[in-house]
Amino acid sequence: AIKRFFPDLTVCDTICGATKARQDALARLAANAVVIAGDQASSNTRRLLAIAEECGKTAWIANSVDELPPDIDAFGTAGLSAGTSTPDALIDEIERALLAR
Repeated sequence: AIKRFFPDLTVCDTICGATKARQDALARLAANAVVIAGDQASSNTRRLLAIAEECGKTAWIANSVDELPPDIDAFGTAGLSAGTSTPDALIDEIERALLAR
């Protein structure tokens, strides 16, 4: 629609470097289960969930320690990723909870 007003417009379909790096690292993660720390409303967090599932991993989004799935222990090893806007304190809290299991 914008091109009607700006016919010389060039559209570059890209994502920021930090987001791309997280997506690539998640795809390489050697874990069958992954917790994505972040908010369900975040498109970045939901995209990470989709990538994990596309790679055949069981994955969940957790926006607090209380949202960690109870059956995650059955997987033995779980990976952790996070949306780019997820606060470091939340990532650290979820990491500590996973390590304490």
